[in-house]
Amino acid sequence: MADIKPNEPPPHIQLIQMGRAHVVARTVYAAAKLGLADQLASGPKSAAQLAGLHHAHAPSLHRLMRALASLGILTERAEQRFALTALGDALKTGVPGSARASVIFSGNPSSQSGWDHSIETGRPGFEKAQGVAFSTTSPIIPMKRRCSAR
Repeated sequence: MADIKPNEPPPHIQLIQMGRAHVVARTVYAAAKLGLADQLASGPKSAAQLAGLHHAHAPSLHRLMRALASLGILTERAEQRFALTALGDALKTGVPGSARASVIFSGNPSSQSGWDHSIETGRPGFEKAQGVAFSTTSPIIPMKRRCSAR
């Protein structure tokens, strides 16, 4: 126990936080996939205003936007309207340093399938999930193009 620093949570809390990191990743992925940063680039909007554009359930979109605010990607303003932060700006399409395509690509469920297979067998999980070797880039290129175009 000597390696615990005074300002760190106890080990069990750190492990729980690590185990829940996928929730943060999925939240950021959802924002990128929906293009929320692009929609908020012109100024603050409410979930109700954005729900129709995304064919989304407004209360659920509001919860997503509050989660994004808790991560520092958005900020909540008066009347349940949300605005981008500097961090959120990096999710916009086509801006220098945009992380949007990368977040969409890495958050895509197909990019994460096969991990168990790889651990169990030592063989590339990508091959199991996609049916081709990773070095065969043809199935990756269309996904990258789709992610970049969004």
